[in-house]
Order: sequence, then structure tokens, then C-alpha cells
Amino acid sequence: SAASDVYKRQPSPDCPRYVSNRIRVVDGEAVERRKRSVAILNERGVPHRDDLPVLASTEHAKLRSAHDVALRSLCLFAVMAKGFDYPLECYEACLSDSELKHAFSPDETAFLADPTPDEVVADNFTWRGECCRTLLWSLGLIDSLDPPTEVYDADEFFEIFVEGWRSKARLRTASEIYDEHDLTYLY
Repeated sequence: SAASDVYKRQPSPDCPRYVSNRIRVVDGEAVERRKRSVAILNERGVPHRDDLPVLASTEHAKLRSAHDVALRSLCLFAVMAKGFDYPLECYEACLSDSELKHAFSPDETAFLADPTPDEVVADNFTWRGECCRTLLWSLGLIDSLDPPTEVYDADEFFEIFVEGWRSKARLRTASEIYDEHDLTYLY
């Protein structure tokens, strides 16, 4: 299987990086990506760790479909909105969407069903907005991601989730997604 190609159980002279008890496949693409990330961070004056492993290449990447990513972004939006105590009207359409009901995690389903969630639990769900923003970026609905030192503006989601937004969604390439992942990983 492809997974067995990406992670091999035995050491190999060409794959010196270990992840858990496995070796990560690292190629020239991944090394070049890391060099670009380091250059960007140096240009921005951001200190970073040089000892973090290089992320895998895109060769074996299996991205979800734009449709699946869009569904997940709506789930994250709904729990974030409830966490911030937005009025139910802001996200109730997500709760009644039959296709979306199956995309919520068990924790998200329980949180949305709780009429009076604990304040700490609600606060923890507001962080799902960070994930939502990243997924919206991966769909091309947000032009760029802010450095992970900035706080996102939850209100911007209301400008994105308007009629017809899914038809505008186009999943970015694996290379673009991996580039952004590596850059954020080093912050």
C-alpha cells in the first residue's frame, strides 16, 4: 500500500529520519521546501528551531476532496460560533444539514447538543476557528494565512460563508499546502 511506501519499518541509508519507530521518506522537494521556509522566517526575523525534522514530500500526499474539506470547515465554524456564544441563527443551518451531521466529531456533536456547555469547554471550541481558517485557506477562500502569532478574526467567516461559497472553493495543490504547513511548523 502507499502507506507502507511512506513509512518503512527498517532503517534505510537514504532515509535517516525517524518518526516514532518509523522512517519518514524525505526527498529533495521536502529539503528545498524547508530551505524556503527558513529563508522566509529569516527575512521576517522570526527565530526558529533548526532541529525539527523535515516534513515528508508531496509525492505520497492524499488530500481530501474540496467537498470534504468544505464540510469540515462548516463543522468547525459551527462549534467555534457556539463556543463564542454567537446567536443560534448564525450557525443553525449547519446543524440541520443532513450531510453535515455525519461530519461532526463525537465531541463536537456533544458540545452542540449541550444547551449550557461549561465555559472552559466552550472556550476550547473557539480554537477550532484556527482550523476552520486554515481549511478555508486550503480551499482558496482566504488569500493568505497570518503568522501563527496573530489572532484570527472570527467575524470574517460570516463574509465567507455566504450563498454559493462552495462553488468558489478550489483545493490548493499539495505543494502549496505542504509549503504553508512547513512554514507554520517552524514558527
